Amino acid sequence: MSDDISPGERALGGLIDAAHLAQADSVPALLSAAGAQFGASDMQLLVIDHAQEALVPFPPLDSWHEVAQSVEDTIPGRAFRLVETQDVALGGSGVRVWTPVLDGVDRLGVLGATLAEPTQLARRRLLHLAGIAAYLLAVKADVGDVLVRTARREPMSLAAELQWTTLPPLSVATERVAMSAMLEPCYDVGGDAVDHAINDDVAHFAIFDAQGHGLRASVMASLAVAAYRNARRAQQPLPAIADAIEAAIADQFDDGAFVTAILAALDLRGGELTWINAGHPPALLLRDHHVVKTLKGPANRPLGLGLNTHLPLQAEQLRPGDQVLAYTDGVIESRDSGGDPFGVDRLAELVARTDAAGQPLAETMRRVSRAVVAHTAGDMRDDASHMLVGWRTDHAARTLPAELTGPHLASPDQV
Repeated sequence: MSDDISPGERALGGLIDAAHLAQADSVPALLSAAGAQFGASDMQLLVIDHAQEALVPFPPLDSWHEVAQSVEDTIPGRAFRLVETQDVALGGSGVRVWTPVLDGVDRLGVLGATLAEPTQLARRRLLHLAGIAAYLLAVKADVGDVLVRTARREPMSLAAELQWTTLPPLSVATERVAMSAMLEPCYDVGGDAVDHAINDDVAHFAIFDAQGHGLRASVMASLAVAAYRNARRAQQPLPAIADAIEAAIADQFDDGAFVTAILAALDLRGGELTWINAGHPPALLLRDHHVVKTLKGPANRPLGLGLNTHLPLQAEQLRPGDQVLAYTDGVIESRDSGGDPFGVDRLAELVARTDAAGQPLAETMRRVSRAVVAHTAGDMRDDASHMLVGWRTDHAARTLPAELTGPHLASPDQV
């Protein structure tokens, strides 16, 4: 066996060695050095802004607003939206390739590079380099503030700062489940929150809406999420989890404060969905790109009022490919200038139509958020959040570039 080091191995090894002590803003330079080992030049890393409307150069430029790429109508934006590599021919000087940058299935941005010889091997190496870029950004983001600052195009309220610190990654997926959520107004969200976890054969997910607005609501929602996680991680059943949230809110807020919530668990083996609804709008069940059922249940009180004890479980048998859409009342009650609410029917139709068009789960949720904001012309009076959960769908595959969802393993000498 030859001891010669291939360009791919040299690029990967050098990147890993240099990354240990690197700061976040050094990642693009490390990627450029690695790409040069296999013929990728003019490397450019664009990260998604907080509202998921534009792709911004990273590290940031003083004139970032002049060079930011729209998600809706640019080639890098298309790579981000569809989670597909996009090519731009450069005449006789190669191809400009834009590749999605994914932390799992959470879309962080896109990586652009010029390939003088766009062979299958070079493309594969660039795709893997984009994957490494995502992991580096995810790890290095907590070391400093530069990545967060780059993603922000507006000042963020203290309530929103607290809330976003509490939230998990908005999009996650395994081979058996995909989950994605969005919250608006992203720079001023306070009382809405979501959480999720995949443990063994169960996907847990929850959505919360705390009473009121601003910092007080944000503190209450964050406390609800912490109580939810604490009880869930202690492997408590859903009724006991609801009791824990009830007690936490009642203990810390003694003035009638409350949180509405849906707490749910999906059996990934057989598809049984169980949930508790505590004063929250009922979730919708989508099947074959249509809303087929509203997941109603008893009219339980919100959590925190001291009126609930072991709330009853509801259950629904899902079919492979089914999706569950949970939302807060701020989505359907968002109004335009004439007072027309966004409404459940509009929400259901938009989700079904976008899903039927073959969009990734995260893109479906992004488009719903943009539609709600557009409906209110940006004048949102309440938080508006939504979460879509799909069981054994093809969304996990459609949330990854095609090159990563089929046989593509290289032989040892092609690494």
